[in-house]
Parts: sequence; structure tokens; C-alpha cells
Amino acid sequence: MSVTYEYDMRNPKANLRPVFLAPHYDDVALSCGGTVALLAERGLRPVIITCFGGEPPATLSAFARFQHQWRGLDDHNALAVRRQEERSAATLLGAEPLWLGLPDAIYRGDHYQSDAELFGAIHPDEWSLLDELEQALTSLLDKAGIQPAWYAVPLGIGNHVDHQLVRLLGQRLRAHGQVVWSYEDFPYVLLPGGEDQRHALVTQYCEQTPWMIELSAEHLERRIAAIACYESQLAVIFRDLGDPAEAVKRAAQRVRQGQLIERLWLLRSRVKEHSEAIAHVPWLLSQPEH
Repeated sequence: MSVTYEYDMRNPKANLRPVFLAPHYDDVALSCGGTVALLAERGLRPVIITCFGGEPPATLSAFARFQHQWRGLDDHNALAVRRQEERSAATLLGAEPLWLGLPDAIYRGDHYQSDAELFGAIHPDEWSLLDELEQALTSLLDKAGIQPAWYAVPLGIGNHVDHQLVRLLGQRLRAHGQVVWSYEDFPYVLLPGGEDQRHALVTQYCEQTPWMIELSAEHLERRIAAIACYESQLAVIFRDLGDPAEAVKRAAQRVRQGQLIERLWLLRSRVKEHSEAIAHVPWLLSQPEH
């Protein structure tokens, strides 16, 4: 038996909005853009907040310059290009795009100067970033007048340090009593070892039964079209996966034959069990799926 989670649109708290936290400007569209499109279609006004979307320093490291060059980005307008890509993608998905002021890992001093470091352990000097992330998020939500219904964060497949930090932020929000879901990081989940790492991360951090979100072909096409907006990133992201549209379809079709599925897993809380957490969110209904 599995469990599905559905919306009760009659609930008077419909002003609450689902908030998707992205490490970088493309991560939500890549990983769960179909879900965002579905929520928007239902009138739930999803929000995408890029956590590491701030200004780079005036002087870039050699590693940061290499990352720009690899993607055909100019050092002086890379952020403007990325933000415009994000706006275009969010428009196609029906979401509101926002971002925090913290910079991407490649811009944070000399902590991450190689792929091995970028996809390795969080630098010891960066644990204070969790406090900064939480404060910046709270401030942005208050300023924008957004009341989160729930959050979604990456599982951290691929081990990018920014993805790890945003998952840790999700765990902190969960410890504060918020409902926080985790999405599987695309494209990393399709790369060799990705499924094994997804299973290990779900086992470690989440309830085992996922929220299985069935998409229509139109929802998936919106995800694909949104991903195409990130023109500066496509050649790098899909260099080992082939055609972007086909790779996204493979990811959506691999869960259940004949259906297009995206999955979210509920982060565990040390305070409440899974059933208690759902009971405290009145417009999320839990029912058995036969």
C-alpha cells in the first residue's frame, strides 16, 4: 500500500502558498517543474526562491571564471543572464520567482576551487550560512507577505554543497514544525549512482513513502519548456544525458510504467511522526491508494 496526498481546495486557508527552495536558479524547474505547473494550474500560486542567487564578488576566482567560460557567460553580466532565465522559466511554470542575497558556492572565497570540493563536504567555515539562510528566508517571506503552506527542498543527490545546505535548511524548518518535502535532484538522479544515492538519502532523512504526483503530458511539457529557458546551462547539464526533452521524459517515466510521475518525500521530524505532521496540515489529505 502507498499513500497519496491531495489538496482540499475548499479549505479557507487557501491563501497559503507552496514554497520551493532552489539552491540555484534552475534547480526547481529541472527537478520538479511539472509539480510547480500543476500547483499553478490549481490556483495555489507556487513560489520559487533561489537560496544562492546573490551578487558575485568584484574579483572572481579562477574557478568561477572557468565556470562562466564553460557556459558562455560574461563575467560582468552572468547574474543578470541567470535571473532573466529564471524569470522566463517561472513564467512558463506559473510561479513567482524570488531570490536571496547569498552568493553561489563558486563565488564564496576560496572554499570551493574544484569540482571535488564543490561536490564534497561543506567547508567548516560555512556552517554559519545556515543561520544566514534562515534569517534571509524569513525576512524575504515577511517582506513579500508570503505565508508558506509547505516547503520543498532538494534531497542533495549529487552532493553539491549548496544542495546540501538547502536540505539542511529544510531540516531546520522541519524541526521548527514546518512541513517540508524533498525533491530528487535532476539531472544527478539519472547519472550513474544517482538512484542508489537517492535511496540512501531518503532512508536517512525522509519518510519512505513518497508523494507520487501524476502529471499530464502538458505539465511535463511545461517543465521541459521551462528548462529550455536556461540556455546558458543546457550544454553542461545535459552533456552526458543527450536530448534534454528525452532525458526529462525518461526521468518522469521511470517510476511507474505508463505514467508521468514526480516524487516528493516528507523530511522526518524528531518531534512528530509522519501521521501527526500530516494531521496538522488540514488541507493535505492522506488516503490509501489501491
